[in-house]
Amino acid sequence: MKIKKDELKELQDRVSNINQAKLRLGTLETQKVVIAQAIINLQRQLEEFHQKMDVLYGKGDKLNIDVNSGEYQKIEEDETNKKN
Repeated sequence: MKIKKDELKELQDRVSNINQAKLRLGTLETQKVVIAQAIINLQRQLEEFHQKMDVLYGKGDKLNIDVNSGEYQKIEEDETNKKN
């Protein structure tokens, strides 16, 4: 026994649509992981840059640098402890 050809076609289309959606979701999840890793690497690079600026301009002290103007201030030890 078999189902009708049009019913089989509809069944195959629905299964195919589900499989395609799963494939797209898997692709998006993979891209999400890649982007998350890229963000982690960029944050690490930013931290390394901050450390470099601390040495150059803060003589080892931590700095608070305004991203828009480039102005900076040394962070007092008490402020550092408050943030942690």
